[in-house]
Amino acid sequence: PDEKLFEQAEFVGGKIPNWRYLYAMDNHIIHHRGQCMVYLRLKGVTPEGYLGW
Repeated sequence: PDEKLFEQAEFVGGKIPNWRYLYAMDNHIIHHRGQCMVYLRLKGVTPEGYLGW
């Protein structure tokens, strides 16, 4: 429910709404996928295309 998304939660000594956790997880996954793609290209492997949605 929407109310749950807007509840405040503890995070690194402060409080943030729960929806920001979802955003942070998505951003984290995208970051590591990018790192893997760079690594593969440096090794001569062409990774398959990627659309985030």
